[in-house]
Amino acid sequence: MTILQLKTQEEYKKYYIKEYCNKQIYTFSGILVKFYKNQFEHAFFESANHQKRDKSIFSIERAKRMKWIKEVLEDKAKFITAYPASYTTAKHIRQAPKWQNK
Repeated sequence: MTILQLKTQEEYKKYYIKEYCNKQIYTFSGILVKFYKNQFEHAFFESANHQKRDKSIFSIERAKRMKWIKEVLEDKAKFITAYPASYTTAKHIRQAPKWQNK
């Protein structure tokens, strides 16, 4: 999957709005997935203090993976965030139920 290499946080936000908020993206089963401008901070920021969950630090590691969101959604149904998964998180993802096409 392609890594997105932009220079600034603002460039990443513009890309997100142009490629996701301003376009219609459908899953493989035809479900429209909506993206909203106010989700940018939730998806591409991390908490400086994980107890407070403040989402105060822009995460370049999450933002670089922005291009593959569409690819993943073509095989899943709901966009939540884009973060590099740790071993524990990846284990939970692998144990999740498979998508059932209705």
